[in-house]
Amino acid sequence: MKFTSNVISEALRCGNVVKFVHRQAIHDVKFKGYVIPARWKVLPVFTAAHLDPSLHRNPSDFNPSRWIDVKTNKKVSPFGGGPRLCPGIELAKVETSLFLHHLVLNYRWIVKEDTPLAYPYVEFKRGLALQIEPLLTDN
Repeated sequence: MKFTSNVISEALRCGNVVKFVHRQAIHDVKFKGYVIPARWKVLPVFTAAHLDPSLHRNPSDFNPSRWIDVKTNKKVSPFGGGPRLCPGIELAKVETSLFLHHLVLNYRWIVKEDTPLAYPYVEFKRGLALQIEPLLTDN
């Protein structure tokens, strides 16, 4: 199950659904030489951190093994963080695990050549990059 969890985490890092959140500065904030005045809107962009080469080695590569290092968790936030952490995080991961379990056991995948784009949302130039066929089983 650990590898499945790593695959889910890596998929969320590469193409999470929520790309940014709306926040408002409650007081003046100094950040890297800039001042963000109180009451200004701030839009933290998750994808910027998730695909930042200074935080992730080969950030464009899908590599579930990067999650073996527990420090990776602190560099990725597909469900937000702090007091506004998504309350459905664990349910989403369980549902995704069940979906992947049945997909892997019951279907054959044929990968088509395509490059997914994650700017600003995950898109495929020529549609879904997989052809999925049910496995024939004897009942």
